[in-house]
Amino acid sequence: MSELPPPNAPSLEALRRDLLRGSRFFGLPQWLWGLLLGSLAYLGFQLVGSALPLPFWALCVLLGWGVVELAFLPRRLEATRLAQYERRQAITRLAMHRGVGLSQVR
Repeated sequence: MSELPPPNAPSLEALRRDLLRGSRFFGLPQWLWGLLLGSLAYLGFQLVGSALPLPFWALCVLLGWGVVELAFLPRRLEATRLAQYERRQAITRLAMHRGVGLSQVR
């Protein structure tokens, strides 16, 4: 009788990536929200009357991206915690199903 190969649980990185991709705000990635926010801030400065030279647009985009990253940081941390929990559950489920120890599941 041949021995079954050790079961494989989904990787932590794959679970985290799927959770983050599924929880995008309006389906758009964060870098795009940063670009939009920075461009709107630059346009606002232009409309108010304090005309900024065009290189300041890049600075506005970088600051917008930073604000968006900080705004979505709690969501990223929670997705990481949830992925760790789901991986532990998958390992336990596979070990019980195959009748092997937890350390034998990859």
